[in-house]
Amino acid sequence: MLVLTNFYFIVLMTGAERLKIAYILLVYAALLPGKLAYLLAFASPFAHLQSLLLLASLGLARYSRPLQYALIKHRIRRKYLMRVVPIVIISSLIFFYFIGAVVRKASGYMALYGGLSDVFMILFLLLLAWQVTVDRFRMGVALSPLVVGAYFLGDDRVNMIAFTLTMYLLLIEGRISHPLVLLLLVYFSVKSIPFVYNILAHGNGFDGFLF
Repeated sequence: MLVLTNFYFIVLMTGAERLKIAYILLVYAALLPGKLAYLLAFASPFAHLQSLLLLASLGLARYSRPLQYALIKHRIRRKYLMRVVPIVIISSLIFFYFIGAVVRKASGYMALYGGLSDVFMILFLLLLAWQVTVDRFRMGVALSPLVVGAYFLGDDRVNMIAFTLTMYLLLIEGRISHPLVLLLLVYFSVKSIPFVYNILAHGNGFDGFLF
């Protein structure tokens, strides 16, 4: 129930059309095995460019253990190198395909948003998650691209990506029922009330939205 009444879930279901498609592709990528999963994941930026941030975070989360090993031992195991290199190459090709659109959007966002105040929510999520997670390193490296993204681009939908990523990592750890997580989910369910009211009253959930 707390998931279905969550503020970000409702925003995703009622608006954010292209981001919704990107999320659907990523959900299927998480559920399906093998090469098809990678194909769907790499297709998500074609639906919404902000999924590039989510893909970067998911990639860091997926390979956090060999990354931690490389930082400590100053070397990379060959089996992981053989997996990472093709992903980096494909990711680079996708990034350069979108480079024009990325620069235009980034320039527009940076002119209006960004700064230290925009990373507050993600840092709060990180601090909360560190109290709950069983793998602090993975959580930290996974959220790091989103902290950078929020600083330069603003916290508009980056916060949504950070929240869903945090909940996903805690879910796969079996920590979603932790009291701190439940308290956060209750907050976002309460936060959805004025948003839904504004949809019904004004046709736009963000009209007069206060918090």
